Amino acid sequence: MTGTHARRAPGDTVDMANLAVIIDPTSTRQPVLAKALALASQFHAAVTLLSFDAKQLRGLRLAKKSPWRNHLPNYSSLPSWLNHFAIPLRARGIHVTTQVVNGDSAEDSLLRWLQQSDVDFVLKDVRQASPKQALLTDTDRHLMRFCSMPLLLSKPPQWRDSPIVVAAVDPLHGSDPNALLDHEIMAYATHVANGLSGELHVFHALFPSAGAATAGATTAIAGVPPGDVDRAPAVDEQRRHWAINAFVRRYPVEKRHLHIKIGLPETHLPRVAMEHNANIVVMGALARNKVTSPDIGSTAASVFESLPCDVLVIKSPPAGPAAMPA
Repeated sequence: MTGTHARRAPGDTVDMANLAVIIDPTSTRQPVLAKALALASQFHAAVTLLSFDAKQLRGLRLAKKSPWRNHLPNYSSLPSWLNHFAIPLRARGIHVTTQVVNGDSAEDSLLRWLQQSDVDFVLKDVRQASPKQALLTDTDRHLMRFCSMPLLLSKPPQWRDSPIVVAAVDPLHGSDPNALLDHEIMAYATHVANGLSGELHVFHALFPSAGAATAGATTAIAGVPPGDVDRAPAVDEQRRHWAINAFVRRYPVEKRHLHIKIGLPETHLPRVAMEHNANIVVMGALARNKVTSPDIGSTAASVFESLPCDVLVIKSPPAGPAAMPA
């Protein structure tokens, strides 16, 4: 740990020089390590294997009927246990360090260490409730809410050699008129897809705005002649199509890889991910209305567990002028 983590400013080049892989001591399998190896190899990144000891784990070790009683590593043995996972990475030429944090709460201890580190990107396995459904733990949800770095939540299936990366964007969101979060999503999606020789797709759910939907009952929207308000939803949809196409033209996305669906994102995003065999979906996980404490975005919270692939969650960049792609 060399210094306090600094957020990437809008328009800055994506940097993935230092990866942190969170290793759950209650799990014997760590499929995320193969993905960390792929990223570290392609981006010439260093890796920190980060694990934790917490009050709950200490209770599991002491409980007489706990299945982990004789198998869960304790705080003193965690470094050597972590080193076991580091050996194959080092054999591939990756610079690997190990770190164990200790505290009452695993999530608070992990976040405290991450915020004081120079880590650029965090990876963590998620548990499976069933073969088709992931299970977010309290630690996962806490990291989604408060980890300022990009967070890859990994499911067991491994990536193909040329992974499909789907960026889920909403550049028309009223709370983010400059689409700063969406440009951040696209920056990371493009960087990962290019670095892994993958394929970049973009998804947007086109849901009629409340203004257009109620225009017939109140007032005409701009561009729709008075007395012809029945056309308001169609005009609104046309404008939104134009806006998303204008947004995507700034990035290297083939037209056939732009997926605009009519309806709710929680309905269509899992379908698009499944139809195109996506390996990673990139989405913003911070609620865009910052009137309350940071929270998981509604889309991320409602679709994550039903997505068939990994999810890379991106936070809103710091406020300020953005240097967007031309």
